[in-house]
Amino acid sequence: MRSWILLLCVVAAFGAAPVAQSPFTFRSVEGAAATAVGVLFPRGFYDDPPGRSGQAAVTAAVRLDLGLAAAGAALASGSRVGTDYAIVFAVFGPDERASAARFLGAVTGRVSEVGDDALRLAAARVALAADDAEHLYPGDVLMTGARARLGAETPLSRPPSGVASECVAMTPASLRRILSEPPVARAAVLGAVDDAWVEAISGVSWPRAASEVRGDVVCPQGFLAHEMSTRASQRSDSPYVGVAFAASGREDRASFALAVEVARSRAFARLKLRGPELFARAPLVRWSWLQADPLLLFCRRGENPVQVFPGRRAEASIDQEVTATRRDLEHLLEDLRTRAPSDAELRAAREALAAQFAAPQSEQGQQWVREPATYPGKLQLMLLRRHHGVETDRLVDVTAEDVTATLAMFLAPGRASWHAVVPRPRETLGYRQR
Repeated sequence: MRSWILLLCVVAAFGAAPVAQSPFTFRSVEGAAATAVGVLFPRGFYDDPPGRSGQAAVTAAVRLDLGLAAAGAALASGSRVGTDYAIVFAVFGPDERASAARFLGAVTGRVSEVGDDALRLAAARVALAADDAEHLYPGDVLMTGARARLGAETPLSRPPSGVASECVAMTPASLRRILSEPPVARAAVLGAVDDAWVEAISGVSWPRAASEVRGDVVCPQGFLAHEMSTRASQRSDSPYVGVAFAASGREDRASFALAVEVARSRAFARLKLRGPELFARAPLVRWSWLQADPLLLFCRRGENPVQVFPGRRAEASIDQEVTATRRDLEHLLEDLRTRAPSDAELRAAREALAAQFAAPQSEQGQQWVREPATYPGKLQLMLLRRHHGVETDRLVDVTAEDVTATLAMFLAPGRASWHAVVPRPRETLGYRQR
């Protein structure tokens, strides 16, 4: 049986406009080894009130706890908070329809009778995670500096994970009041979905469907002339240099997405990966159309340090290696600003984006169908594509001239915000001169 989408009694194509009568999207997958269910609430860390940074994360954690308490054990579960959304999800066995229905009912219902201890525990867990979330990975440290500068005096400068002191200060009464409000949500189900599954959840009272398309958060600071900010880190094995730019708004995001994909392809062709950049959350190009990221960040890791033997001096210092690493990025940016993309580059970029946003399929040979661990990612694709209004059909209208103009405008030198994370100096380590 071919994959299909059912919008609770309304059949529609994947990516179609939300149906106001129902918040749910169903996708049945032939041979599915599990069923993933997820709920998206259209408010993220950007929407947290002043003095309550982390509110979206805490309320998502509470709803996840309630869902798991109602459903029992799940194969996997979690929550994720973005700029303008919070997602709560769980993965169940293909025959665990009743458990999945209880999870959805608990997550999307009004929350009014939650004990104080449960609310305090959820806030404490979020506070603990927020306490060092911005400092563990060099890429996140670079992004923190970029958000603080480009999003200065706006909620964008807040840590996405929240501020620990503000999380623990949230009282049970204030959280209970927020959670008792009628929720607005989108929801998606992926996997072993059939008529019996729809029947199993037919008695659940669903929230009002979220019809608003978001992805409207942009950086107010479009032009900068700041010096590079530098931060020392014990967790950095080599210098990491990043340069951030304010990203496009929703209206021009298709052109911007294609331009970023061209930039990503050139970065991989031009700059050799030097180490655990991906584990450091510092890919060469960090931006997501699906996430509607308000910032575009280019990252570059410096070379590995070399041992300095007693009686010898290092060829280059950490500062010199930072300068050389920055030069790598400057050469890439200059190439992107001045060299128009070829037909082959545009074609490859369109194909990459089309593959990234393709609806989950279950044709023969699709390995992911048998791997429950892959379901949450595909479920979030279904939810966020609708939430952020991602329309890949618009890519065919983007020309080489559009991409060239987009790169030249958004990557203008005066819009760049430079940041570096460096290891603490050690007498026995240095760098080669380059």
